[in-house]
Amino acid sequence: MRAAISGAAITAMAGAVLLGAPAASASGVPVCEVVTMAQPSNGQGGTVTELEYVLGFGTVYAGGVHVQGADGSVSQQPVVWRGIDGEPRRVGPQGMDGVVHEVRLSGRVSGWSIDPQGREYAWVQSLRTGRLRMLDVGVTERFWVQHINDRGAAAGSVWISDTETEARIWEPGAPGSGRALPHDALDAQAWDITNDGRVAGSVGLGEFRYQAVTWSADGTLTRLASNPGSVVDTSARLINERGEAAGHALWGDQFTGHYEAARWRTPTELESLGLLPDGGFSAALGQSEGGWIVGVAEHWDPGGAEPDLGPGIHAVLWTDEVDHVRVLPSPHAVANGIDDWRQWQSSGAYAVDTRLDQVGGSAQSALPGDAFRFDPVVYLHASQCGERVPTTHTAHWEQPPPGTTAAPTGATQAVSPRPEGYDRAAIEERVSDR
Repeated sequence: MRAAISGAAITAMAGAVLLGAPAASASGVPVCEVVTMAQPSNGQGGTVTELEYVLGFGTVYAGGVHVQGADGSVSQQPVVWRGIDGEPRRVGPQGMDGVVHEVRLSGRVSGWSIDPQGREYAWVQSLRTGRLRMLDVGVTERFWVQHINDRGAAAGSVWISDTETEARIWEPGAPGSGRALPHDALDAQAWDITNDGRVAGSVGLGEFRYQAVTWSADGTLTRLASNPGSVVDTSARLINERGEAAGHALWGDQFTGHYEAARWRTPTELESLGLLPDGGFSAALGQSEGGWIVGVAEHWDPGGAEPDLGPGIHAVLWTDEVDHVRVLPSPHAVANGIDDWRQWQSSGAYAVDTRLDQVGGSAQSALPGDAFRFDPVVYLHASQCGERVPTTHTAHWEQPPPGTTAAPTGATQAVSPRPEGYDRAAIEERVSDR
């Protein structure tokens, strides 16, 4: 299902538009299209976690769809869509739930699956041949492996004790349970890998804090900049072929501050991407070769209709514009003419391609009466989508109480402790669990 919109004004339009002939307004400016991807007849929603132009295949979208069985149970299947109008095709090990994490230009995909006994698996598969390679993570049952490069080399992390993780690389054809990356800290995590073998990750500093790092192909570790004046607590989850990293970083005090999406153009240059107004958290979940960032950002509306539901969650796009972010609309908002971005509910944007000007994610369904269903969504001409919103570095709990004014420059402003739900464990769950 497609709907075309222009900026913050949302208007449903009929008619399919070919990818090679972009939708345009009367002035010739490309118009945003919000596309709900096809699902099986028993589909119950899902997520687009990755999109990539694949040689010989065209644009491939990937992620997971939830399907309902005859007994009423719901499972998640890892799938790919070939083209914006494609049907979902099952990939990965058969008979297991799962999701696709990444698609590469070479036609390789990576994913996560879980068998009926609860055992988890990481895998790499070729879309060209169907060949499936299961990664050996050793005896551990706890790991993260999401990203690969065009050769199929994977970067990830495994738990080696109840409190320690080890960063590893799995090279195609290499025996064993991966090669550990060297570091001089308490432990380490690896998240993403480039074609020339550079890896983005973090190292443990103790007290549940980490520092973002990259490793070169020869294993040399480089620590990345943190926000000035804050206790170091950063994590690099993504790296593109230009060596630009992205993830999240603490802004402010360790106990009262907040986490923001961040990108590192160079190891010494941290750009903290900010929060939505009345927000408390943002994080980068996807990065393009052109340097755009997509992810999730929250806002808090305690005076809203349903304050007990907690923060509103939004899919967002950071381009190269400073101090602003684009909040992306949901199919539900488009279908119902809802033009207030605070009501555009999503579980996040995960995939972005600057050249294609597309973003993928999951957002509130347009289906009537199904407010809690989130469908796999792609935004065509994404830089024209949604609403351009100014960002802030002040969390909702850091604002002065109603009826008062902010402290003068140089004075001490009383700040509340960070609310429950914005701690390190919650942050890790949000940015790691697709």
